[in-house]
Amino acid sequence: MPECYVRPVKGAVAEATAALEIRRELPPSRRAGLTTQEAGEQGVGSGVARARDIVAGKRIEAYQALRFFRRFAGMVAKARNEGKDARSSKAILAWMLWGGDPLYRQARRAVEKDRARRSAAKPRNSKRELQRYLRERFGV
Repeated sequence: MPECYVRPVKGAVAEATAALEIRRELPPSRRAGLTTQEAGEQGVGSGVARARDIVAGKRIEAYQALRFFRRFAGMVAKARNEGKDARSSKAILAWMLWGGDPLYRQARRAVEKDRARRSAAKPRNSKRELQRYLRERFGV
């Protein structure tokens, strides 16, 4: 996967900060996001560590963030439609730990821009373009 990073915007920092605070207040059975110890045992990434990175203003890999958001989007939409909030839905709390809607929009824009840049830089290999190149270059 190509490297494309974003620095969290203020809204994402606020979402992650609020999520960490809510998570602290909830009993262990209601908490979303794995601690670094739990994540290490399962061999996956930690949502709590990601939230701390966002709060600290560390850069986030945009493709990785977008994969997370796409995986959780349906669950979060369903929970919101049912009137749930971060205290009653682990999906919404996990979404917030990852910077919520602000980081989702930021990551999506960064990935779209990166893909457009890569697409523009890619050489075209169509037969018509090759013929035009040969004609211009060699008079063939």
